[in-house]
Amino acid sequence: MENVYEVFDTSGKSLGIIVATEEVVNMKYPGRYQFVRENNSLPPIITSEAMKKRFTTDEFNALTAFVAAAAQAQQKTRLAAFLDVINAVGGQYWLAGADKDKSATVAANVLTAERADIVFSLHVSQSEAP
Repeated sequence: MENVYEVFDTSGKSLGIIVATEEVVNMKYPGRYQFVRENNSLPPIITSEAMKKRFTTDEFNALTAFVAAAAQAQQKTRLAAFLDVINAVGGQYWLAGADKDKSATVAANVLTAERADIVFSLHVSQSEAP
């Protein structure tokens, strides 16, 4: 069962909140995670602006540059659609289908796997929710 966990880097600094099974969290962050709560709700929706803010400036610029210049049509299509959604004023991003967007950002070298886990976390704070 997936639950909400806070994960930490090797120096103990919080990397953010992710939703995963304990087995996955323990494999990726051995001894560097803390249970937050059970994930017994529907996948959340996040505002487009809040989703955009989860990226650092460099990450967002890399995503934008990749979409503008990518030769890999399948990834470009996926990331172009994702970028359109998170650039939409007043829009919303449904995190339930984020796995493919997450994989595409990693494949395009826009995010590391660790950052992708955090950016695409199903945990949505009150300030991020519509």
